[in-house]
Amino acid sequence: LDPGQGPSESGHRLAAEVQRLAPGLAPWIPLLAPLAGAEAAATPEVAALDEQFHQQRQAEALLTLLTAALRTQTVLIVDDAHWMDDASAAVLRHLAGAVDNRPWLLLVCRRVDRDPGLAHRAGAASIELPPLDGPAVSRLVREVTRDRPLAPHERDSLTDRAGGNPLFLLELLSARVQAGPGRDVSDTVEGLFAAQVDRLGPRDRRTLRIASVLGTQVPLDLLQEIIGDAVDVDALLHDFLSGEGGGMLRFRHNML
Repeated sequence: LDPGQGPSESGHRLAAEVQRLAPGLAPWIPLLAPLAGAEAAATPEVAALDEQFHQQRQAEALLTLLTAALRTQTVLIVDDAHWMDDASAAVLRHLAGAVDNRPWLLLVCRRVDRDPGLAHRAGAASIELPPLDGPAVSRLVREVTRDRPLAPHERDSLTDRAGGNPLFLLELLSARVQAGPGRDVSDTVEGLFAAQVDRLGPRDRRTLRIASVLGTQVPLDLLQEIIGDAVDVDALLHDFLSGEGGGMLRFRHNML
């Protein structure tokens, strides 16, 4: 599906692919549509399905469709799984239970303290990413500051404060470049982001705060409706939001 399409167009495309790959799933397209950000007309089969069985039937339909579509070796990547709601986590667990019988590798990225119920499944392997080591930090600093090199004492101070956390290091480097030499930067990631927000004008700051209430993904039309005016996306995109197509925005960092 093209992420730039609207829900209605995506629904038509989804229906065409279901007919091509697994026509027996046609009655269950309304269950598949929400998983794809699409809209689909109701069917008698879904209308007759008891609500308590929707989640299970939805997961089964998705697995059937993916099985028909992905017949060769495939990597399925699920990023930011720590933000999943319970229904999405249940679908993911259903897929994970079928991986052994299919040529698939399921790669789930999440925070170490938030598991959607996969860590202890048979056959699952966990890879915990440690902080960056000294050489990796040095390479990252050199690459990021190639055009505006830091003095050795500034570079050493920032890398020590980052503690091997690549996000914190990148934000510290960005804050140092923006602040200029001789000015201190925040000791925390939250402080860095707060300083970025404080540099916005009152209108953009209000827009950003309202967007944050809508979640990590923000429907642009809904945001404009709440604001009551056109949103100056360009003022927010560079530091805070990225465009996802289909009228959706996403926060560049979850901590915002």
